[in-house]
Amino acid sequence: MFKKKIEESFVYLYEIRRHIWFSVFVFFLATFGGYYFAQNFPVETQAYLNEINEFFDSMQDETVFQMFTSIFENNAVAMLRVVAMGMFAGIFSIFFLLSNGFILGLMSQVLTQQISWFFLFSGILPHGIIELPCMFISAAIGLSIGKTALKKLFGGKVNLTAELARGLEFSVTVIIPLLLLAAFIEAYITPFMMEAVVFIEQAL
Repeated sequence: MFKKKIEESFVYLYEIRRHIWFSVFVFFLATFGGYYFAQNFPVETQAYLNEINEFFDSMQDETVFQMFTSIFENNAVAMLRVVAMGMFAGIFSIFFLLSNGFILGLMSQVLTQQISWFFLFSGILPHGIIELPCMFISAAIGLSIGKTALKKLFGGKVNLTAELARGLEFSVTVIIPLLLLAAFIEAYITPFMMEAVVFIEQAL
């Protein structure tokens, strides 16, 4: 049974592969846009970052476990929402990718200018190597559902309910467990990686 589920998951990923690659393209296009924006509009960038800092400041008084659960809840809800909202022609997937990519671009430019690329990578890669693919796949599922919804709207013989059910099932059985692991790494491991980079760079 478990082996069959894994095979079905890979088949599903293969079916939506073009949507996954499109999601990757949109995300990194927005990342480059955010980086360029931060370079040329520092005042506006600081305003965006202040809003982001307010979110992280609200987590400062939390225990590490509370931070872990907050991160997991935020990511899980966001990605499940993107999948479910795929019924609206996948518009939410595009917005999700653009907004997150843009924010990453802003933070990348500021952190690399103020600290270093190593510090940026230490704050993203440990959990991002899991979280980013989950983001791309969630958006791709939303786009795939959106495509099916558009076909149905224009009289195509498609099963929108079945497509939505497949997407949600994959999200619950594959993406949510991976997000749980990513949240654990982000709360318990990533901070130590960032502190280690700062310590090494100061020592050098």
